[in-house]
Amino acid sequence: MDPRHTQPDDDRLAEVEERLRSLQQHVEQLTRRVQAIEGGAPTTTTRADGATLPTDTSTAASGSWLQHSALLRRIATISFVLVLALVLRTLTDSEVVTSTVGVRLGIGYALLLLAVGWHHLAGDRAGQRVYSICGALLLCALVLETHSRFDYLGSASAHGLLVGTLVACALLGMRYHAPVVAEAGVLTAALSSLVIGFPMPEFHITAATLLLAMLAAAALVGRRRTPWLHWAVLALLLFFWSLWAAKLHAPLVRAETIPPALRLPWFLPALATTFVVLLGIGHRRLRAGSQAFALVLPTWNVLWAFAAAAAVVVPWHAAGRWLGVAALAVAALHLLLAWRFASPAPGNVVATGSMVLAATAAFMPGTWLAIGDLPVATLCWSLAAWGIAWWSGRLGSGGMRALACGLQVAAVGTAITAGAFAAPAAATWRAAALAAALATTAGLHYRWTRSTPPAQTSWYHRLTATDRPGELTLWAAVAAVFGCLRVVLHALLATMPVDLDNAFAGAQSVLLNGIAITTMILAQRHHSRPAMRTAVSVTVLGGIKVFASDLLTLHGIPLVLSVFSFGVTAAVGSLVVGRWQRAAGLSPA
Repeated sequence: MDPRHTQPDDDRLAEVEERLRSLQQHVEQLTRRVQAIEGGAPTTTTRADGATLPTDTSTAASGSWLQHSALLRRIATISFVLVLALVLRTLTDSEVVTSTVGVRLGIGYALLLLAVGWHHLAGDRAGQRVYSICGALLLCALVLETHSRFDYLGSASAHGLLVGTLVACALLGMRYHAPVVAEAGVLTAALSSLVIGFPMPEFHITAATLLLAMLAAAALVGRRRTPWLHWAVLALLLFFWSLWAAKLHAPLVRAETIPPALRLPWFLPALATTFVVLLGIGHRRLRAGSQAFALVLPTWNVLWAFAAAAAVVVPWHAAGRWLGVAALAVAALHLLLAWRFASPAPGNVVATGSMVLAATAAFMPGTWLAIGDLPVATLCWSLAAWGIAWWSGRLGSGGMRALACGLQVAAVGTAITAGAFAAPAAATWRAAALAAALATTAGLHYRWTRSTPPAQTSWYHRLTATDRPGELTLWAAVAAVFGCLRVVLHALLATMPVDLDNAFAGAQSVLLNGIAITTMILAQRHHSRPAMRTAVSVTVLGGIKVFASDLLTLHGIPLVLSVFSFGVTAAVGSLVVGRWQRAAGLSPA
């Protein structure tokens, strides 16, 4: 082969390779600059000698913003939209066109804006969101003004337009990834529905509109968009149902005639429908993941529904017992849903706790109303607390463990507040049996907390590895024991020829100090620091009663026994503490 022909070919090949290399460098440089402009990061520029230099992208970004003029175009579009709307308003106010024609033109103009927005969103054109948002806001404003000022649209027609706006904006936001359009349409339509006729809106229609808004918000959140929208719609729902229940409660309590505008026959069906839909949303969101809204919704749903139903049903039909039965059915339904979630997986544990909390919120008033006896209902609460504690141990749920402890304390505290341990008791042995049952259940609950430590993977273990809140169940048990013994003691003293009030006050001090001594001995025997802390606390209470009350109000043998019992308690305490210190090498339970 002739070398004269080979040399030019090699030169051309080297030249092509050099151009390709240069072109590749330019492409990489442009790619980095585009990425930096989109992300706001500094870019680098490659010099001819191969060195890289940083480039300030703020100017480039600003230039891109000024070049495209996105914000200015949006402002201009909104201005022109408002100008045309104001022209129609001016023509109507000047009576150039009749109010009927003006309203029709305004509604048609708003619908046209929605259609243009839909067209721009489908084609990904400039200003795609502006037209849709302006159309939704303008249509809602027209509906409000037309209904209140011109009396052209009835409530059904006005709400129909609002529902159409709500559905259209929600579909646009989900279909074309435009959450701001959905936010504007859903929230504005829901708020407008509540404002129409306020404070006497069309309650049944407004309830349906707000429920549809909640469904739209839940659908948007399910697609990972507009996470705040369901909170806003939930707040509107709470306000609406509070308004409706309050409007009905006042005349029902006074036994007055209910105005037809309050839509009393629609109240319970609308309430039940809203409750079921919100329960379904909460259950679905819990299955999808443990979000804050999903965790709060079940309990919130139970509380508002029960409060609204109680405000209307009790004065309406005096059917408190049937309301309690319905609440128990709701509690059973939530427990069934909780059982479906029950598994040691972290997400399922949290979801189970959320449903159990909602079930507890329905169970507590449900047992009270269904049984009709609050002290007996507290015994049901105490048993339920023990059951929740056992379930929390199976799942390793810190939230359910804390709920069980709180419910146990609430059961005993409510029994005391309701006068279940009052002396003299209407039925002595019934009150004593109830107190003994509460003491037994709370004591077994405390024993369970000592034998079953919190799961190491739970937040409860990180907060308190030794389960300090579990000591409250021991306090509840001691309080129930004291209540049981004082009822029996009063009944016994009533059969004796003594000054009953004076003797009973001194006997209570003796009883309190006796409980402190017993608790100290048990604490020293089992080397239990929680029991010792409880015994010391009871001793302090006994001392306060003896020296701050008995010395000033009692006399005779009851006063002597009161002071003597406290002295014995102090002596036993000194002996027990001494032995405890000598046995300090033993690990406490």
